[in-house]
Amino acid sequence: MCYSIMSSLNTLFRENFKKCCKEKGYTQQEVADKLGISLDGLKHHLRKNNPYLPSVDLLYKMAKIFDVDISYLIGEINSPKCSMQAISEITGINDRSISLITRNTSQFMPGFCFLINAISKSGHLEEFSSLIEELSFLDSSLINIKGSDHNIFYNSKPAEVKVLKAKILSLFDIILDEIIFDDHLWDQDAGYQMSCQLLDAIDKNEHSMSHDELVDYVRQKLEEIIHVNACEYITRFSPEQIISYRRYSLRKFYSQKRTFS
Repeated sequence: MCYSIMSSLNTLFRENFKKCCKEKGYTQQEVADKLGISLDGLKHHLRKNNPYLPSVDLLYKMAKIFDVDISYLIGEINSPKCSMQAISEITGINDRSISLITRNTSQFMPGFCFLINAISKSGHLEEFSSLIEELSFLDSSLINIKGSDHNIFYNSKPAEVKVLKAKILSLFDIILDEIIFDDHLWDQDAGYQMSCQLLDAIDKNEHSMSHDELVDYVRQKLEEIIHVNACEYITRFSPEQIISYRRYSLRKFYSQKRTFS
């Protein structure tokens, strides 16, 4: 019985391991390198005739590499994160949607995150959501007319759909105006100074911080910049982009801005 249970767990582990590799775009060799073990050592844990799971330490490292919970790797939960499973059970949102919403913010431009956050606080959000829901029903409304030779399908409410889309766009425009004309979000001088300081700090700490530490640091500073100028140019880019290939073009942009100011 114990052997059967262990074998079942290992089967779930193998399946979820493959899903994680596909999701992250990693080969087995790349994962083995990140784990600090040989490819043969990794394949040993993935063999069908091996009923045993990897050690807790190795599972922990794998979970960290794939950014999932150990519980997901061994098949105890269906979502990559316990928090995602809870959200799915409460809201009914599928795992794919939740993963897009909750994925690491380094993959999103901070300005985009700010926009979503600002919209969520709008007093018009409930009305906006209702209109979107109404549109989803109207847009799929088709009527079938049986002809002598064939069936004809057409949309029964094209006018209503157009009116509803116009209402949604108009309301979204109002929400954006609320965000844009919030005066405390537009200190351009402070945003400029903080952006230059951030670029200087990246140059200074590039070799003294690990990559992950530097990403976290840049993310924190971008959030601070957004709070003083929500549309500061540097916030259009993610921490990863700024650190890797955008830093020098940003340096040039802010140098030119200093020249013309």
